[in-house]
Amino acid sequence: MHYSRRTWICPYFKYDEKRRVHCEAGVIRMPDEQAMKDLADAYCGNLPGWEKCPLARCMSAFYERKPG
Repeated sequence: MHYSRRTWICPYFKYDEKRRVHCEAGVIRMPDEQAMKDLADAYCGNLPGWEKCPLARCMSAFYERKPG
């Protein structure tokens, strides 16, 4: 189960902790829970916001150029 019990939209999301989001691109550490909520509301848990996240864009580009 995820720490926050929120709905995560980004396909690269793995799991979350108190002030951290783990995704395929790495770990994002936020200074407090409000900053974590703001991040999730803007990107990780937002449709279509996740597509604007720089990390998600890098991962999408990676999968587009990856052979096979």
